[in-house]
Amino acid sequence: MQAGFAGLHLFAGSLILEKQHKTTKTEYKYGESLDLTGGTIEITKDSGTKETINITKDMISGYNSKKLGAQILTVTYQGLTQQFVVKVEDYIASLKIQKPTKVEYEYGEDIELTGGKVSIIMASGAISESTAMTGAMITGYNPKAEGTQTIKVEYKGLQGNFQVKVEDKIKGISVNTEPDKTGENLDITGTTIDVVKSSGITTIPVTPNMISGFSATTPGTQIITITYGGFTTKFVVKVSEKQEEPKQDDNKKEDNKDNGTKE
Repeated sequence: MQAGFAGLHLFAGSLILEKQHKTTKTEYKYGESLDLTGGTIEITKDSGTKETINITKDMISGYNSKKLGAQILTVTYQGLTQQFVVKVEDYIASLKIQKPTKVEYEYGEDIELTGGKVSIIMASGAISESTAMTGAMITGYNPKAEGTQTIKVEYKGLQGNFQVKVEDKIKGISVNTEPDKTGENLDITGTTIDVVKSSGITTIPVTPNMISGFSATTPGTQIITITYGGFTTKFVVKVSEKQEEPKQDDNKKEDNKDNGTKE
């Protein structure tokens, strides 16, 4: 079987399929539509007249864009047939990323790629190559940047990505500055705590929602709890007993009334 078929004669009634000229394109990528540009057939009538006709899609049978390898296509025109060959080839479509087992990190911690893998995926879905992820393939990780990070992966010119999360974890808290004021009501103005994190120690002000254990109606020493980030610390305050205003003697009020005097 040839691609051009020049000089091949097929008789059917009053027509001869004299020649077929192959299409310009004979090699295709997986999933690619057939391109008949440049494809023609030449017919000879009984009168000897020759005519060149462009090949159209309705003349073609046998093409499967998702079947790899050589394919024999048939051209049919008014009952006459000829054939030509095209080839469908697979190609690299994408890079598949299997993210590493560990994707959550503590502030300052180096990235771990154990379990990470890259695979080259062909257009047909076939895996042509698969290999373990290495440090040379990745960019974008910052161990001192809190939050979600997108890690870029590049392998043989193909790109992909996966995400990790870096957290500046709280290790503990302690009272830095206790309240200055004591009395009937708790005043936490100026009260601060030291928060120990992976990145170091920071000092923050204490807010009312951190406080528990205080009672304004219970005189005496009270242990107040500060809660922050799942950790607690304590400090002590003293609540004074409320002083009542002195009451005026009722008998004295009567005497003043009888005497017409006012206090």
